[in-house]
Amino acid sequence: MLNRRTFLMGTLLLSAGKNSRAQQITPQIVNTSSVIPDKLLKGPNYELAPRLSLTAHHYQFQIITTWGVLPANGLNQLRVRLYEMECLKLAMDERWQPQSIQGAFDSLEKTPEGALMILRDPIGTIIRTPQGLKKLVEQRFNEADRRAGGSTRRELAAKLGCDPETSNPLLSRMLDEISTRSRVGKIAARIGMSVAVPGLGLLALNTDIKKNVTAYLPSEINESLNKQLHKSGVAKGIREQFLSNLSFTTTEKLYFIEYLKMLDGVPVRFSLIENAAAATNETQSLAVLEEAAHLVTLHRRDALTEIRFVGLTSCKRKQGPQIVIASVDYLSPTADVGRMAKVIKQNTPNQSVELHVMGQCSPQAQEFLAQSNITVKDNLREPFSVPGLKEDLPSPNKAD
Repeated sequence: MLNRRTFLMGTLLLSAGKNSRAQQITPQIVNTSSVIPDKLLKGPNYELAPRLSLTAHHYQFQIITTWGVLPANGLNQLRVRLYEMECLKLAMDERWQPQSIQGAFDSLEKTPEGALMILRDPIGTIIRTPQGLKKLVEQRFNEADRRAGGSTRRELAAKLGCDPETSNPLLSRMLDEISTRSRVGKIAARIGMSVAVPGLGLLALNTDIKKNVTAYLPSEINESLNKQLHKSGVAKGIREQFLSNLSFTTTEKLYFIEYLKMLDGVPVRFSLIENAAAATNETQSLAVLEEAAHLVTLHRRDALTEIRFVGLTSCKRKQGPQIVIASVDYLSPTADVGRMAKVIKQNTPNQSVELHVMGQCSPQAQEFLAQSNITVKDNLREPFSVPGLKEDLPSPNKAD
């Protein structure tokens, strides 16, 4: 069985034949405004760079902030980052914010290497402060526990509606500064705000998850999840690899397990954990969540009879084609599309295949895949509302 990491490495290293139509290349640099609506190009303390690149079928955004440039690899991560900028805006609200917190950021701006230091090495920056070092020594955190911080920091994150283990160095720094000064009680909880996880609309309420993340350390939650997965028959090695995978925050792991519960009764659904365990970065972990959420949506429409991995996440119903899911922004007609088609057909012999592209599939790529009898459905992402903004992020439908 191929995991996501093996498949993606394979598609990048192996190319199709010289005469393949998949060799056609779309422009790799496009205007950001051709992908993102004008209302989202600029917001509180940020502005998106006017140009973006397309790498491995994901858009590469640059978010220019007051304190430095934040990268966002793919639309899923951009949604998370724009959401976090709204959380950051709330944290900096002048109605309660002590001037000293703003001063922490002001001092970084005035130091030539300061902004880049916090963006590139947020944990190191915090550790170098006496208070940060004291917290690490006193609490003896494991890595996930250290990211989440103490109960005050986790409570603050819950009130702001963000993930306490955020990889956004600006938001992480603000959480540290405010929680250190014990100003959490002055913040009113943001009703209706929640962590920017793909498919969140499938969950009616996430109050219990927020309470658990606030009340318990990641190591304690992981121990509980380990018992649940062991009871479900997930192999020890896979359990440990998934639960120790820092590409997922603890909150994201809880949501992922919720999606699996919604697939109760579907054979081999826990094979998705092996795919999740192989994620090596935040882009891949968000892709795993998006694909799991899409499986839930499909299952609710017409019960799935099988879930398995064929280089990409795959599922089947009693009737109809084998469905393969690709969480990408823009499937361009590059050489690895040929490799993708080959792997899919090798793992689904004598079956009709429908490729669900969560973003957009270019007409050229669709035509090439059709030669392998693979039909395509694209633009399947649900609208995602960024708090404080009136317009949802669309699927990237202007890149051609």
